[in-house]
Amino acid sequence: MTGRNRTLWVLVGLFLVLVVLSQLTGKRRNATTEGGGIVPLITGLDTAEIGSIRAWLGSSPDSVLEVRRSGDGWEVSSRWNWPAKQTQVDQFMNSLNDLRGEIRSSTEDILADYDLDEESGLHVVAMGLGGTERFHVIAGKTASRGGSFTRLADSPAVYLVRASLRSTFGIWGDSPEAPDAKRWVDLSIHKADRNEVDQVVLQGDDRIVLTKVLPAPAGPDSVVDRSSWTWKADAHGGFDKAAADGIVGSLCSLYAQNVADPAGIDRYGLGEGSRIATLTMADGTTREIRFGAETEDGQSCYMRVGPDGNPATLHKGTADRLFPDRESLTPKE
Repeated sequence: MTGRNRTLWVLVGLFLVLVVLSQLTGKRRNATTEGGGIVPLITGLDTAEIGSIRAWLGSSPDSVLEVRRSGDGWEVSSRWNWPAKQTQVDQFMNSLNDLRGEIRSSTEDILADYDLDEESGLHVVAMGLGGTERFHVIAGKTASRGGSFTRLADSPAVYLVRASLRSTFGIWGDSPEAPDAKRWVDLSIHKADRNEVDQVVLQGDDRIVLTKVLPAPAGPDSVVDRSSWTWKADAHGGFDKAAADGIVGSLCSLYAQNVADPAGIDRYGLGEGSRIATLTMADGTTREIRFGAETEDGQSCYMRVGPDGNPATLHKGTADRLFPDRESLTPKE
């Protein structure tokens, strides 16, 4: 046998040894414990009895996301009690049904390999309506073939479950991160039926009054068709209908970019001198929306709905489009 062939066989042998070791390690880490089967991590849970949810990354205990029931809905108490997005709450509740699976390990010294040690894991705690803890689970890495590794906080037993609690809290990939509170906040800051708007007053650099002209009823017993209108001309002439309709449509469906701390309301420029959009509705009520100072990065501005509404931020370009100069609303010839 030549020296070259001898070297080749040595390399082949080393490769085979590494393959065998890798398989043995994988079996140790991923094999189902004998007699384990599919078991639930949480038993006897009625999601209707959950009063609050708390989640935090073990290494960042100060970055707690807390959501709690409020009347018929939920609010993000860790974000100044802003209303929570119901679809997000529903997703979390549904994921609890998938917290069942096969045990993969009972060895405490390899919990870090699954991101299930105290620091790397995502802690999720649910409290009952009476204030008692219903469960405390720790969510770890996503499995390569789907599902995720999860354990109860008081046990080293690691389960492969179908649910992915990390993605529910806006954490993707295998890098431990703090929960994304913005994912849970309902950023729909103002909703209205634009057919029910009779007038919009825009107080910016120019004062612009958009007043609807509705078609006359067809007869004494007929109902006014509120789905069709024109805009009353002002001292400068008529309005471009598409442009005016666009402003009203935007005001009736406003989504904030993020929420802001009410404690800073005095520096948000939402008092005298702010831009104001006032909507008068068909029932005679009015709604005031204020747009204030720019944020530090210059990309957004502060806003609030109503005199007591919580402050939020809106993309500056969106706010600017709501307050055009009067000339830009003139019909194109």
